[in-house]
Amino acid sequence: MLASAFLASLGVGAPIHYTDGKYADVASVLADLDYIGINTIRTGAWWHGMTGEWSYHLAAKAGVRFDMVLNATDRLDAAVAQMARFAADHPGSVAVIEGPNEINNFGAHYRGLAGAAAAVAFQDDLYARVAADAVLRGTRVYSYTMNAGATSVTGYDFAAIHPYAVDGRPPRWFLDNNIAKVPPGKRFVVTETGYPTLIGGKDGVAKDGVDARAQAIYNLDMIFDATSAGAAAVYLYELRDAYADPGGIAAGKHFGLFDYANQPKPIAVALHTMARILTANAVHGAPGALDFTAPDAARTLLLQKAPGVFDLVVWDEAPLWDHQANHAIARAERARTIRFARAPATITVYDPLRGTAPVAAWHRVGAATLSLGSDPLVVEVTM
Repeated sequence: MLASAFLASLGVGAPIHYTDGKYADVASVLADLDYIGINTIRTGAWWHGMTGEWSYHLAAKAGVRFDMVLNATDRLDAAVAQMARFAADHPGSVAVIEGPNEINNFGAHYRGLAGAAAAVAFQDDLYARVAADAVLRGTRVYSYTMNAGATSVTGYDFAAIHPYAVDGRPPRWFLDNNIAKVPPGKRFVVTETGYPTLIGGKDGVAKDGVDARAQAIYNLDMIFDATSAGAAAVYLYELRDAYADPGGIAAGKHFGLFDYANQPKPIAVALHTMARILTANAVHGAPGALDFTAPDAARTLLLQKAPGVFDLVVWDEAPLWDHQANHAIARAERARTIRFARAPATITVYDPLRGTAPVAAWHRVGAATLSLGSDPLVVEVTM
C-alpha cells in the first residue's frame, strides 16, 4: 500500500453542523485538521438553511472532503438533491454518503417502517438515488452502521462498522468481532472508533476511559489493525472535546484528539508526527515489494513511500490500562528482529509518539532488532 493512499484513507468525526459547541469555530477546526494531516471529516449531510451551513462551504473551499451522514428520512429525494447541489458547487468535496448512524441508539423510521426494516429500505433507496443522480453518480456509499441493529447485503459499496473497545482494552478483538459480522464478500470501513480520556466518569462510557497516552497508542493500533485487516478507510471519533464538562463526569465528551481548550492530546501530536514521517521525501511511483520476515508477536503494515523506500509499521498490541484500578499498565520493551531477504542500504526507525528524530539506524545489514514496547514504530527501509 502506498503511504500516500494510507494517509488519504484516514478521517475523523467533526460534526460542523453542531454550532452549540467547539465545532462552531470552523477556522480552528480547519487548523486542527491541517495539524493532524487529515482532510476528510464525517459530519451530517449538508442542507441549505441548516445550522452551520456556511461552515461547510468554508471547509470545502479549504480542501476538506466530506463523509455526509444521512439519517433515515421520508424526504430522501430532497436530501439527495441538496447534497448534489453542494457537490456541484464544490466538485470533489463529497467523498462519501453514509447511511443512518447507529440505529440501535438513535432509531430509524422510513416509509412507515421502523428499526432494522427502515434502515435497510432507506439504504437501498439511498443507493439507487445516488446512482441515478447526474452529479453524485459514482460517489462512494457507506452502509448504515452495520451490526448496530441491522445487517443486509445491498444498498452500499462498503459496510460501515464502529468497533469501540470497552474496559480500556486493546482494540484488535473488538475490531475482529465487528469484521466477523460483516456480510461475506463485502468490503468494510471503520467510520467511528476511539477512546475517551476521562477516568472515573459517571456516564455510559465511563468504564472505557483511559489516560491520554493510552488513547494515543490504542488509536494508532486501531488504525494499523483496521488497515492491515482490509479497511478502506478509518475514521477516529472525534476531532475535539467540543463541550464543557466542568464536573468531570461525562466521559462521552472526552473522545477528542484535541481537548476542550483545543490543545492537542498525544494522539493529535502522534498523527501530526506520523504524517511528517510518511510524507518526508515521498515520491509517487509504481508499487513495489519488500521481502521481509517478522516474529509472530509483532504486527506489521507495509507502506511504500517512494520507489525502493518503504515504511514498515511495527506494533505489539498489548493491554495498557487497568480499568479496575484506573491506572496505566507498565510495558517492558522486548527485542523483535525484522529480517530482510536483501540487506537494505539504510534502516531508520521512528517512534511517532517521540518525534521525527530517528530512534535507531543501521546501514547495510540484513536484520534489525527493535526495542518494541507499547509505542508503534515506523521502520523506514531504503533499498
